[in-house]
Amino acid sequence: MPLSELAGKTIGLYFGAYWSPPCCAFTVQLTDAYNNLKAAKGDCFEIVLISTDRDLEEFNVNKSTMPWLAVPYEDRTRHDLRRIFDVKGIPALVLIGPDGKVISVNGKLMVSSYGAEAFPFTESRIRDLEAALRKEGEALPPQVEDVKHEHVLKLDMAKAYVCDSCKKQGKFWTFSCDVCDYDLHPSCLEKVNKD
Repeated sequence: MPLSELAGKTIGLYFGAYWSPPCCAFTVQLTDAYNNLKAAKGDCFEIVLISTDRDLEEFNVNKSTMPWLAVPYEDRTRHDLRRIFDVKGIPALVLIGPDGKVISVNGKLMVSSYGAEAFPFTESRIRDLEAALRKEGEALPPQVEDVKHEHVLKLDMAKAYVCDSCKKQGKFWTFSCDVCDYDLHPSCLEKVNKD
């Protein structure tokens, strides 16, 4: 694909490798965000893999797990981009705005935290998301009792957890137990009837 086709889009330069378990885990999150953005907003966002794989075979396996573009393994640009953006560890996601200017060198945190909701990946968008999250937390009680659990549960924030009631993944607000390892989505709460 010619670079001219990327003009006017937000670009994510994804530095990663197949041999790295953290990269494999982040690839799943990034793929989810990418697919959601494609479905909701069309072609406004593109990702380009900047591979740090050890050989061409590993690169080909890595690339086959991703729905986006990649700088060819033989292209020295991969190494130049790592130096230009001072990428020391992987996975890393550098976000470049439609104007060609760097939006963030910490796109991994944005995508890990907020997924597609973080788009267009600006600081103001992240501030808005954090404000909405705080407001959501302020509307929840600081502690509750639930019919499915014997201990008092307190409101807590977690990057990721599995709800012990519905068994689904959760993030951000949870009601958790200080006594045992128990987490509950706020939406799964069934308050104890004091009557």
